[in-house]
Amino acid sequence: MTFSDSQFFFKDKNLISVLENSLLEKEYSLTFSSQYKIYYLLRPIIPIFVRQFLQKRKDYGEIPENWFMENKLFPKLTELTQGQEFEIPYFWKDKANFCFVTTHDVEEQEGFDRIAKIADLEEELGFRSSWTLIANKYKIDKGLVKDLQNRGFEIGVHGYNHDGKLYFSKSTFDKRAKLINKKLAELGAKGFRSPQFHRNLDWIADLEITHDLSTFDVDPFQPLPGGTYSIFPFIYKNYVELPYTLPQDHTLFVTLENVSSEIWKQKTKWLIRNHALVLLNTHPDYLETDKKLNTYLDFLKYLKNETNGMWKALPQEVASWWKFRDSFSRGEEKNNSGFSQDSVSMIKFKFKKDGLEII
Repeated sequence: MTFSDSQFFFKDKNLISVLENSLLEKEYSLTFSSQYKIYYLLRPIIPIFVRQFLQKRKDYGEIPENWFMENKLFPKLTELTQGQEFEIPYFWKDKANFCFVTTHDVEEQEGFDRIAKIADLEEELGFRSSWTLIANKYKIDKGLVKDLQNRGFEIGVHGYNHDGKLYFSKSTFDKRAKLINKKLAELGAKGFRSPQFHRNLDWIADLEITHDLSTFDVDPFQPLPGGTYSIFPFIYKNYVELPYTLPQDHTLFVTLENVSSEIWKQKTKWLIRNHALVLLNTHPDYLETDKKLNTYLDFLKYLKNETNGMWKALPQEVASWWKFRDSFSRGEEKNNSGFSQDSVSMIKFKFKKDGLEII
């Protein structure tokens, strides 16, 4: 099984093909050029300020002003369905208006050492987050990890050593996958995110995980740009894929030198109108100044005070819910997820060019 049949609630082969091609990013190249391989071979000896300078000066081609709002999938589905209505289980448990997930990739020891402070500030605002840790790069304080998990935070694994070579070849991936699986078990983690958002969903299926966070809806500034154009999770093979749907802090704060939460808020308003997954990924490494940290906290305060019907969830909770929702679609009564069938409601909707319209 590649995709779960029940999550494609229409039977038209053209529609299914369009959706599969989008989720698998078929229109983009996700393989490394010789130039990129050379860069990642030299990367360990290139100072970080030089890497960031190169990222700022890189030619990203012609990028629209509202690049973070771009979605090529909805116009295609709207044209193909011609106003047809579909009935499906609603996206979130207990009719939540939208789902919010906040995650952090920890890249350096300095970033790891900031975890406790940031987690405390999140907890004060009523949020819990996911922290993805690199398996073999810096010292991991297992006492802090256990404390975070006991307090309701989630721990995941962020690749083997963040050197950019994980996907150079299948043999390299297979060798490192064994070590990644070992670290997943050691940390009691079920989630994974690829370093630098390099990705191969077929290879990721070899990891012992329930969910992956290595994709995004749209992001032209990644080393491998593209996007699934999905603003919802989806099931691929044996795991749930959760794309991030808000621009990363590194993109805004470092590449674009825009230390502001306005783009996050603008995109969030559109995502909420579509009852979507609002998934933000930041790095404690790039929240090193008061201004940057306060920008992140300002966004959390905006969600807390100015939005309604939010389900604040961890990636593992969303993955469990999405699997349960999928089994509900198939009419399966057996349920080990902890969710009740009463938490599911049916809706009718149709596609429109800028999202969904619930009937």
